[in-house]
Amino acid sequence: MKAISLLKSCLKILLLIKMQVAAIGLFNVASAQHPYGAFESIEVGLTGSFNVNKNMFHDYYDPEFGGGVRFSTPFYFGRVEGLFNYWYYYGVYDSNTPNFSNIFTALGWGKRVEPVDNLTLFAGGLLGNSYLSFDKHSFFESGESEITAGYYGRVEYAVTSNWKVGASTKRIRMFTFHRIDLTYFSFGISRKLESPQWVKNFFR
Repeated sequence: MKAISLLKSCLKILLLIKMQVAAIGLFNVASAQHPYGAFESIEVGLTGSFNVNKNMFHDYYDPEFGGGVRFSTPFYFGRVEGLFNYWYYYGVYDSNTPNFSNIFTALGWGKRVEPVDNLTLFAGGLLGNSYLSFDKHSFFESGESEITAGYYGRVEYAVTSNWKVGASTKRIRMFTFHRIDLTYFSFGISRKLESPQWVKNFFR
């Protein structure tokens, strides 16, 4: 019985070693898909955006034009992105409906492909937080945070080796008591930069 138990333990150890080797191989193959490895470069994008869908929320609020910043870097099987947006909403239902602003921060992850030279397509999902700050003298709390999730896609064209112009769509859901679904269309520019050495060291 002891010999059988020892044999089982050895087989488990060998299986774990095999799984670790396979995982390392997958990460090496994935990182080789990028001209730069994980965190080797950072893309910084500036965007303008506006709301394009209509639902019950729009009976109470009129979304205004907004803007955002995006940070993107290769991350093994795809790209990880930090998303920051600011949107403002006017209360239109009645005089007691307060205006509010939404400071939206999220972490996104997705895949990017290049079907033809200089043209890239990106699709991914996101999870983050919407901080809703209501105007003063309203009967609402001055501010509240809501979990927000969604998905988004982007098409970009490389004007030079480091500069791109592009357009994107984003569908988000704010998990308030009554769910708020919003779709945004964005356009903007982005610049690729080499990551500072301390950033590479920090994430590796």
